[in-house]
Amino acid sequence: MAHDHHHHEHGESCDHHDHHHHEPVVEQQTGEAEKAVGKALTFIFTAMRFFMLVLLFFVVRSGYFTVESGQQVITFKFKEIMLHDGEGFIKDEGSVHLILPKPFGEVLKFSSAHTPQLVSSSSFWPSGVGQALGASAQAGDSTADLMMGDDGYVLTGDQYLYHVKGHLTYRVVNPVRYYKSFYSTKLDEEEGDKRAQDVLRNIVDRTLTFQSSKWSVDKAHYVSQNEFMQICLDSIRKEVSTLNLGIECDRFDIKPEDRKPIAQLSGSFAGVSRSITSANKAVSKAQEEKEIIISQARQDAYSSEKDAEVFKSRLISQLKNRSEKFSAFLSVYDKKSPEKSLLPLYMTSLSQSLQKVENKFIISGTDNPNNQIRIKLSPFADEEKQEGK
Repeated sequence: MAHDHHHHEHGESCDHHDHHHHEPVVEQQTGEAEKAVGKALTFIFTAMRFFMLVLLFFVVRSGYFTVESGQQVITFKFKEIMLHDGEGFIKDEGSVHLILPKPFGEVLKFSSAHTPQLVSSSSFWPSGVGQALGASAQAGDSTADLMMGDDGYVLTGDQYLYHVKGHLTYRVVNPVRYYKSFYSTKLDEEEGDKRAQDVLRNIVDRTLTFQSSKWSVDKAHYVSQNEFMQICLDSIRKEVSTLNLGIECDRFDIKPEDRKPIAQLSGSFAGVSRSITSANKAVSKAQEEKEIIISQARQDAYSSEKDAEVFKSRLISQLKNRSEKFSAFLSVYDKKSPEKSLLPLYMTSLSQSLQKVENKFIISGTDNPNNQIRIKLSPFADEEKQEGK
């Protein structure tokens, strides 16, 4: 019992001793844990502040945009098109606008409505020639087989096979309609524009096929090429307008180097082309000669008209003068005694006719031979007689 009591007391004494020995260690460990937690919280708060600053910068940086020169813009908020003055797109170049940051807000940019774009179709071009221009584009092996599956061509109204490439110039005038026609919700600009050009190229191909079947090859590509291109453009415009693609077509061109007969007929076409050129030169020369002849004839006619006008004026003046004299004589003419009027007229006329005769004597005419009209023709007549004696 004594041993147990002693052991008990010793145990109590040990417990008491151990308690006072370990208490500072626990407090030290608790302090270090609190410091670690504090450091962790401080790091977290610092990281959150940094993250908030980065997020704020991102929001401020992506929260506005500028419509650059040559652009028009569609904006989206939660995948829906935002309305701007009821049009759904912005075309004021240089203007600044606010937008929600991605992915809540997005911006899709297009070329401006006055920026021309080009799409070309080579569906009806021979595969072996490619993009060759000028004389090389007109070259070809006339003995080679026509590869119906590889070489493209149109069939004209007069049953000719012909190679042709078309070029359509267009503009995006309504980005909303353009976006809805060709873009997916991914807003992939490159894929959207590619789909647009594929659609326009198909329209050009259909138009060339249809119009070529109605035209003869010489009228479509030699005589009336401008008219043919204009009719193709009108047809393309009509189809694009019907589809409401947001596109406006400006012109359709077939360049001289982008039209050629198939190689097997190139010789025949060259001969026809030379004949047409010769005929045009002959017609042009005839037109020039015609203009020269017409110009000379007009000058001759003008000169004749002027001469006739002068002659007419002189004749009228002379007749008017004679008429006035006759009217004056008729006013004094006495039918009962004609000699009263005729004799003065006779004497006046005689006097006028003898104005240049020298040594003239006018004697009233009667049956008496002594009353005669004597005219001295030569003032030297008497002198000549005397000398002759």
